[in-house]
Amino acid sequence: MMAWTERTTVVFERALGLNELQFYHRGHVLGGATDSVQAIAFEIADKRHHVSEEMICNAWIAIKHKFPLLGAYIEVLGPLDEDIHFVVDTDLLKTCSPGEVMSLPVSSEAEADTFIDKIINGTRLLHDRRLVRLFILKRLDRDNIYHLLLHGAHCMTDGISHHATMRALLDILSSPSSSPTYSVQDRLALSLPTDNLFPIRRASLARQRWHKAIGHVIHEMRLKTTIGGQALPGTFTTFMNEKPAHSCNIVTSYTESQSIAIVKSCRKHGFTFGNAFPIIAQLAMARIICRHYAQGLISDDEWEFRKREPMWAAGPLNIRPYLDQQWYKDGGIDNVLLAIGFFFYKIPFMPLKLNEDKSVPDVGSLLSMKRFVYRCQLMKKQANGHLHHPLFLELVAARFPGLIQDVKNLGQKMQTPFMREDDVALQLPDMGKNGPVIAMGGSSFGRVDDILPRNYPSSATVSTPTIRLLSSAAHLRCRPGEVYLGAASVGNIMYMNVFWDSNVVKEDIVKEWLAEVKAAHYSILATTSKK
Repeated sequence: MMAWTERTTVVFERALGLNELQFYHRGHVLGGATDSVQAIAFEIADKRHHVSEEMICNAWIAIKHKFPLLGAYIEVLGPLDEDIHFVVDTDLLKTCSPGEVMSLPVSSEAEADTFIDKIINGTRLLHDRRLVRLFILKRLDRDNIYHLLLHGAHCMTDGISHHATMRALLDILSSPSSSPTYSVQDRLALSLPTDNLFPIRRASLARQRWHKAIGHVIHEMRLKTTIGGQALPGTFTTFMNEKPAHSCNIVTSYTESQSIAIVKSCRKHGFTFGNAFPIIAQLAMARIICRHYAQGLISDDEWEFRKREPMWAAGPLNIRPYLDQQWYKDGGIDNVLLAIGFFFYKIPFMPLKLNEDKSVPDVGSLLSMKRFVYRCQLMKKQANGHLHHPLFLELVAARFPGLIQDVKNLGQKMQTPFMREDDVALQLPDMGKNGPVIAMGGSSFGRVDDILPRNYPSSATVSTPTIRLLSSAAHLRCRPGEVYLGAASVGNIMYMNVFWDSNVVKEDIVKEWLAEVKAAHYSILATTSKK
């Protein structure tokens, strides 16, 4: 199963896997699209403890030995995809290279947020020789508060990786003497491309080829029916995908009682919050469409089209539990690497209408509780059919060659600048003729506390921790036109956020949509739970 080879006694290398390759090419072609920042704020709760820049550098060195991909770089050894390699030089794991860990003061939380926005929307800071950067922001207004920003390329990390890295950093910073030592070779054995971790890899070569071939055939058949769809109102143009995105992010939350009631209601009806998530998003979008039509912002033709057009939702899936079980038990559960697949859910059209006085119907008038529960059960059925398919992993992998070729084609197309007068508006019915119009990407991350606790050392049970986590948030460098709705719970509080490209979908529409999502969640799920 080992994919790493020794270049020298201290340098190891391996080719990128298929998913790693598609994110690598996407980042190159689209100027860092899908790069992310995991930002945490923490306070020194024990006044006898202190944190210095040197301590953080030493902690980072220890973390790189636990998660060696954090210290990897990429070398392109030839013209083929298999010539693109991760390289880990164990000598570099023992140091903090220039630009790898950077420290600077900030006068407030607002200044920290401004710095994050510069990372997300400024000139890309990551490249083949530097796939990860760590920023330390020392608050001048609060001398016991720090911000840590983990900025990483998606080709070698994912959400679980970000949280695992932050947890390990805070554990070491809260108790430096407890930092364990690791065998780099053992840790590299956990840092494999997911292609190498499919359980079928233990079967004969003939059986592996058969699974791969059937997975490809099923994927191609599904692809032919994955067309159409609709999205939030936006500025969709011919060359939209060739223009840089301007990434934005807004966050909202429920009260503790509302959050508990929402989860309780989902359980009562036999589905998860993740199953209800896309239906609520569709309901919220339907109310916006109704409002825009009532205001004359949508034509009669578009209104009639949207009344009968389904919605596509897509998003990432954590595939670690489905990979090699020995690898999972040995540490793959939270090792730093890219280990995600993707889902596509088709949601039936929403029955759009206006009241007799041309006002927007309330949520219950658009979709009764009975129909809402039915649609959530439909999402549950689609999810189970996807996750429990005997060729689930083969179907995940079958998407990647097409994604790689698509982004390469886009890169070649972008070599020829387009004329502004040719960048004409696209009509919604025309957008989905050759593929799906994704209304939103998104996922529900679940309980963050399970992988990123609030108090450190995380193994301690003392009443006063050394370090207390104050906040944690992800920030995404969006793809052109992307709209991504995320959810997670911290403590008993449920948070929702939207990442989006404001060059395509305007801020007022996204804010309106998120407000509708929040209101629909509460009116349907929280109030139902109380009843």
